[in-house]
Amino acid sequence: DDPAGPDRYSADGLGDATLAVKWRYYRWDAPGIGTNFALLAGLELPTGSDGERDHGILLPRDLQPGSGSWDPFAGLAVTHEPGRWRFNAYTIYKRIGQGSRDANDGDQVFAELAAGNRFWLEPYPGPFMRLDLMLRYRHEGRDREGGSLIHDSGGDQATFGLNWAFRPRPILDLQISAEVPFWQSLNGTQLKEEFLFTVTFGYRI
Repeated sequence: DDPAGPDRYSADGLGDATLAVKWRYYRWDAPGIGTNFALLAGLELPTGSDGERDHGILLPRDLQPGSGSWDPFAGLAVTHEPGRWRFNAYTIYKRIGQGSRDANDGDQVFAELAAGNRFWLEPYPGPFMRLDLMLRYRHEGRDREGGSLIHDSGGDQATFGLNWAFRPRPILDLQISAEVPFWQSLNGTQLKEEFLFTVTFGYRI
């Protein structure tokens, strides 16, 4: 929505695909307790469309389903699981590559602290459900276009959220999360986010 006028613009379609790997390089176990340390890495591919139009107008890049850039990322994670509880922390840095229209989005940093309880837990390989409380931080650097910085871009955001996780089998995951920003610091004039809702399906091999 354009807050300065009555117009509403939209685009839909599949976004960029992400290839990701996780290497658990250390695990410590004791009766009823486990702690994991892992390295994360991957690449976001420019598979989504970045040339969508609405009302005959080429939409801004931040409304396009795809980014048009190759974006590698890497990070660290640690998970501590005493009994039914789960405490998780991780951080990821994403390097944004050259996109369409001679533009570069700003590099991104993402961090999360989460505490969850598996309130329904059957013996392995039985199902479980878990509810998490989350604190998340996102940083995005200023975008560039034609080699020049875009003033009205980038910033920082912190959110509080809930995440419901269901694992019916060891190879399947379903997660539904909702987040509400409680702090935002944006550069220049930008639209603020009011609510984030995410549905995630995972398959382990």
